[in-house]
Amino acid sequence: MPPNSNNNEQHYLMKRLFFSFAILCTTLFGLCAQDAVTTAHTPVLNPQNTYFNPAFKHVDVGLTLGTTGIGLEAAAPLTDFMDVRAGFTWMPRMEVTMNFAIQVYDKDGNPSPTRFNRMAEMMQQVTGYKVDSQVDMLGKPSFDNFKFLLDFKPFRDKRWHITAGFYLGGRNIARAYNTTEDMPSLFAVGMFNHIRDIYMNDEPWYYYQNEPVYIDPQIGQLLDQMGDMGIQVGKYTHDVLYTENEYYTTFTVDDDGNIHDVGDLKHAVGDVKYPAGSPYLMKPDEESMAKARIRVNAFRPYLGFGYGGRLTKRDDRFRIHFECGAMFWGGTPAIITHDGTNLSKDVTDIEDKVGDYVNFFSSFKVFPVLSVRLTRRF
Repeated sequence: MPPNSNNNEQHYLMKRLFFSFAILCTTLFGLCAQDAVTTAHTPVLNPQNTYFNPAFKHVDVGLTLGTTGIGLEAAAPLTDFMDVRAGFTWMPRMEVTMNFAIQVYDKDGNPSPTRFNRMAEMMQQVTGYKVDSQVDMLGKPSFDNFKFLLDFKPFRDKRWHITAGFYLGGRNIARAYNTTEDMPSLFAVGMFNHIRDIYMNDEPWYYYQNEPVYIDPQIGQLLDQMGDMGIQVGKYTHDVLYTENEYYTTFTVDDDGNIHDVGDLKHAVGDVKYPAGSPYLMKPDEESMAKARIRVNAFRPYLGFGYGGRLTKRDDRFRIHFECGAMFWGGTPAIITHDGTNLSKDVTDIEDKVGDYVNFFSSFKVFPVLSVRLTRRF
């Protein structure tokens, strides 16, 4: 499995949430036991007034299953009109395969399948690595949450409740990365783009005895004609600007005959790097990987309503609960690639299955929560 810089953070967060849940359960059980002892030795002064009955008269511990995954939960009454709940949910690590096409674009931004075939053949001859026409990426959720909820019971039938609270978890709720089988293709793509960038920027290919060695002009012209190569995703929705100044690193004469010395400004902050409508090509990173992640807010408020009652008429200890609601995770989720591009905001016309997934996640401003809960009362 490819390395993920967020693994340690997520594992640390999961441990903290687990121990917090364990401490909460222990506290609830302790308070319940203490309350039972106190109640046994304290006379009831006003048995008709049930609103001020002691809190934590019992604890319900159970399992949950729903759109947030599988979970554990503990609940206890604060009053006859309000319960407190806390727990942890874990989303199974299912894998979904997505396909991206590898494409070559010329200087005018037009796709060129013929040039791709020529480039793939050349790179196989030079490097020994075959460049496939598509890359498979595996999507996997990492949607784990701690939750703290309050159930309000304003109705005469106390089996119905309104819920308010929050979920808390990692900001990255899903990630995608290329399969191991496609790493040779991405390595060849990255090598081609690196060699082409060296020529286009008039940089030395390498140094021999402290003397710069440049790419042969005939090979460079061929690289220039072939254009950029990358994973075809879609088109930019807006102009992409330079975020920092870029300077010439070598003495350069551009296509218009202008002379630029080392250190001259090449691109200023705010200059257009990629105009709106131009193709977005996702190029592999330094590790020959293509990655993406779905990011939302870590703190996610929740509102919902539900129903709960006895599982069977004979035993009051076992109960079943149904609930539906909405988790507010901060608007449209950001789908960010390893180069910082937000697919849900910066790119349009995403094709095939990948576009379907992007449109699916982008349409959810809030996350729908549907769950069933089985509990045992202590």
